[in-house]
Amino acid sequence: MVEELYPYIVDDFPQLTNNLRELQKGAHELAVWALDYDHNNIQANGYWSALRIGTNLGRLLKEKYQAVREGRELPPKEIDETLILLSDYFAVALDVLKQLRDDSVANGLELHTSSVEYFVDLFGILLTLDEKMVASMYGKYCGFWLCPGSRNIMITCTTAFSVLADGFSNIFKCVFNSDYRGLVLAKLIKSADISFLKKLGFLMELPVYTTFLPYLLYGNTPEIRRELRIERQKEWSISTLNKKVHRSFDHMQWRNLKSKTIRCKFFQAQGSHHESLVFHCHGGGFVMGSPESNEVYLRDWANRLHGIPILSIDYTVSPKAKFPTALQEILDVYLWLTSRKHKVKDELGFHPKNIVLIGDSAGGNLIAALCMVLNDIRTHKHHPLDILMPKSIICIYTPFNLTLKLSPSMILASCDGFISAGVMLSCFEAYLPDISQCHSRYTNFDLSMSKNSLLSFTEYKAQLYETIKKIFETLKGFTSFGKLRKSWYLEDKHVLKPKVEKLYEFTTNPYISPICYDDFDSLSSISLHLIALHFDPFLDDNVTMARKWKGCYVTLDVIDGLQHGFLNIIPFVGEAKKASDLCLQRIIDCFNDVFSKKLNLP
Repeated sequence: MVEELYPYIVDDFPQLTNNLRELQKGAHELAVWALDYDHNNIQANGYWSALRIGTNLGRLLKEKYQAVREGRELPPKEIDETLILLSDYFAVALDVLKQLRDDSVANGLELHTSSVEYFVDLFGILLTLDEKMVASMYGKYCGFWLCPGSRNIMITCTTAFSVLADGFSNIFKCVFNSDYRGLVLAKLIKSADISFLKKLGFLMELPVYTTFLPYLLYGNTPEIRRELRIERQKEWSISTLNKKVHRSFDHMQWRNLKSKTIRCKFFQAQGSHHESLVFHCHGGGFVMGSPESNEVYLRDWANRLHGIPILSIDYTVSPKAKFPTALQEILDVYLWLTSRKHKVKDELGFHPKNIVLIGDSAGGNLIAALCMVLNDIRTHKHHPLDILMPKSIICIYTPFNLTLKLSPSMILASCDGFISAGVMLSCFEAYLPDISQCHSRYTNFDLSMSKNSLLSFTEYKAQLYETIKKIFETLKGFTSFGKLRKSWYLEDKHVLKPKVEKLYEFTTNPYISPICYDDFDSLSSISLHLIALHFDPFLDDNVTMARKWKGCYVTLDVIDGLQHGFLNIIPFVGEAKKASDLCLQRIIDCFNDVFSKKLNLP
C-alpha cells in the first residue's frame, strides 16, 4: 500500500521511510503470529489489532498523498512532522510486541506474559516515551483507526479534556491547534490519577446526561422505573486476602455495618416477566458510574425485553470503598434475590427462576467474579448452599486480568484516548486495597461508609449538605484539572518492581482477576457471552476467557471500529447503537427457551 511512497520520501525523510519499511516487515510477522491465538477461527487478538491499526495507518498515508497514485511528484512539504512522530511510536510498539511474542513462544503460546517483570520493563518504555511522540495520537490523527462517529466523539472528548487541563485562556489553541491539543493530552493522560477520573465521573452524573437525555430518547418508558433498597445478608462474606468466600457464624463482626441496604434501580416494560430477570452491573473503572448514568442504554434494553425486568446495582465505587466492598454488595443483592423471601415477591412481583448476569467493563469483572463466588458457595467444603446459579453471564469489553501481566492488546492502552495506560492503572490503584494495611483475614468493608447507607432524616440533610459541598469542590477542582501528582507506575524501576511483584500476589485472587479461577470445569451449566472490541486493551483478556470457560455454550463477538465504553455513546454514534443491539440480542438469546416462541430483534 505504501511502497509507491518510498521514491518520493526516501531522500528527504529517511526516518519515516525506515519506519514504514520496518512496519511493513512487522505486519507480515504479525499476520503469522496472530493465527496462533485465534479462538474458534475468529481473527481477534492483540496481534490482529496491531495489524489492523497498521493497515489503517497505511490507508491514512494513501489518502493523504493521493498525488502519488495520480503520478505527480509528492512535494516534501506534504509530509508533516506529526506523521513522522506517529510512525516513530508504532515502530517502538512493534518492538515491544516482538518481545511479547518471544516470551509467548517460550511459554506455551499464552497471550499474557509469563512474568510481571515485562510490565516494569516493556510497559515502562511506552509510558516514558517522549510526549511529542505520544501527542501525535491525541491530536491531528486522534483515533484514526476508529469509525468516523467514534473518532469524532474521541476528538470532542480530548478537546474538552485539554481545555479543562490547560485553562480556558488557551481554549482557542486547544480547539483549533491539534498538535498543541495532543501535547496537552499526552501530559495529562500519561500521569492521570484518581482525581482526574473522579472529575470525569462527575461529568457523567450531570442531569443533562442522567435525566434529560434519557427522557429525550425514551420519554417516560419503560413504564416501571423505581428505586429499590435491598437488605444486606450476614452469612457469607468475602475477605480482602483470603481467596475463597467464607461463612461467618460470628455476627458480631457485622455490628458496625453502616450500610444496611443496597440501592438498586428497577426497569420493566409491559409484558410477561416469565420469572426471569437481568442482573446488571455498570462499568466505570470501579471508580465512577451509577444506574442513572447508564440509562441511555438500560431503558432501551428494558423497552425491548418484552416484560423481563432489569435490576441495576448501585454498588459503592472506589476509592471510597476498595475491594471487596463492591463485590460483597453485589453478592448480597444476588443472595437476597434468590432467597425466596416474601419481600422479594413483594418488591419484584415474582421470585426469579432465570437470572442472566450482565456487566460492561468493571461491571463485567464484578459479575464474572460473582459467578465464581456463587460457585464456591455452592461447592463449599463444609457448608455448601443449594443456590440458584445464574443461567448465563454476558460480559462487555471486560478486564478479566488485573495482575499487570502484559498482553499484545494491552499495548493499545498507551495510545487510547479513553482508556489510556494512566487511566487504567489509576483505576486499578483505586480499586485495590493497600496490601501493607491488610492484616485481617476478614473483609473490612463493614467499617466503611457506603453511599447505600440507611439514613435518618437528619442524616439525609447532612448528606445533602455534603453532596452540595462536593459539587462545588469538584467544580473548583476543574481549575486545577491538569495539575496531577506523579503516579505510582512512573516510579523508578528499583522502586516499581517490588510494588508490582507484591501486587501480583494479591491480584491472582480470582475474585479480582476471574481469569485466574481454578475450577472452570464446575461451571459447565452456565453459558458465557463475551462482547469485545478489536481496539480495546482488554481484548486478549476476553479471548483467553473464551478459551478457559468450560460452560455449556460460549460466544465471542468482536466489534470493529468502536472504542471502550461504546454503550454510553449510543445516542451519538450509529455503529455504537448497532453494537448495543448485539448486546441486547445476546440477552434475548439467553432467555429464548423460556419464551413460548423464539424472539429476535427486528
